[in-house]
Amino acid sequence: MRLWLPIGAIALSALASCSGSNGVEGPQGSQGPRGETGLPGPAGPQGASGSQGASGPQGVQGPAGDVGPAGPMGAQGVAGPMGPVGPMGLTGPPGPIGLSGPKGDLGPIGPAGPTGPTGFTGPVGPRGAPGDQGLVGPPGQLFAPPEFADAGMLLVAGSVATASTDGTRMVAGGSRACGPACGVAEGPFVLTDARALTATTSPYSIWFYTVPAGADCTVSCSFSGVFSATVDVETLIGLTTARSNADPGLPNQMSGARYFIPAGRRLCVCQSSGSVNASWAGFVPYQ
Repeated sequence: MRLWLPIGAIALSALASCSGSNGVEGPQGSQGPRGETGLPGPAGPQGASGSQGASGPQGVQGPAGDVGPAGPMGAQGVAGPMGPVGPMGLTGPPGPIGLSGPKGDLGPIGPAGPTGPTGFTGPVGPRGAPGDQGLVGPPGQLFAPPEFADAGMLLVAGSVATASTDGTRMVAGGSRACGPACGVAEGPFVLTDARALTATTSPYSIWFYTVPAGADCTVSCSFSGVFSATVDVETLIGLTTARSNADPGLPNQMSGARYFIPAGRRLCVCQSSGSVNASWAGFVPYQ
């Protein structure tokens, strides 16, 4: 604060009052040296607050401060309404198979199912050993089924009237109307004679064989033998007149034989070629 001006004025007033006369005022003296600064006066009362000035422009935003510590977790809010169901997600891979549970009680037996179809007939077993010949009964009729008529069978000796003296009844026949295979007689029957009648150099065979009683005589009849996958075939004799490199060594006739066909078997004949013929003879015991 500049207080030297009032003090200088006071000094000048004092000098004027001490003057003895009112002389002419002399020229103003040079300014004295600056006085020492006086002691500060007491602070005046604080003036009234001025009106707030206009806001200055916003300063540039300072850098973000450090993230403060997380505040305490607030209380859980009220659950909002359930949103709509979203689309079903893809099916995940199957989980591992769990452990097997305990075995349950045995359930009741269900009703029997329908009967299945009949299976294939198995192959015929081997023929058993022939039994003992039973007692010969009284004379009866000659057993010649109607289906044997095509084989040319012929009763050449014996009759019911002479049964007590005949002891046997003779039968003869031929294969001219027989076809590939046909029956000769049902057992009991004894085949005694047979002859191949066709002379040729072409290989052929005529076979006499037995099958179970009542069975069909149709078999596989070839130059080398008789075969069947469904019927039990027992070959008795083969005949041929052919003489060639393929000759199986069969005879062309049989005479005085005793091929016994027991009851339960059927005597048949077949030929490997349809253009050959044979004849045969035998007898039927009384039954």
